[in-house]
Amino acid sequence: MSADHMEDSNTKVSGASGDDVTLETADASFAGAVSHGVNDDTMNYSKLFIWSGLGIITVVVFVVALMFFAQYSIFNAQQNASVTSRYLEVTKLKADQTEELNSFGVIDQEKGIYRIPIDEAINKIAVD
Repeated sequence: MSADHMEDSNTKVSGASGDDVTLETADASFAGAVSHGVNDDTMNYSKLFIWSGLGIITVVVFVVALMFFAQYSIFNAQQNASVTSRYLEVTKLKADQTEELNSFGVIDQEKGIYRIPIDEAINKIAVD
């Protein structure tokens, strides 16, 4: 077989020197593809629809899972903030009560009622 003559499955391509090429084939679709410059694409639409549907379902499941994860994360953050807030309130309340028990102060000046630290009150009662 020479460089200017090529055979491939019932197709004969002959070319002289330059731009002249001759194509002889029994396959009409191949001859049409060569004349148009492209091969016809035979799509398998059932596979295309199956894989497209599977891809869409996968994306939807992923997005729904992300939404549930976000809701769960927000719920946990709110619970933790609530617990932390209650802990801070209780801690502040205890500190305020401890400060009140261990300090002097006026309760009702008109009636002459005053507050003294609890240790001072115990000492006064013990001495009297």
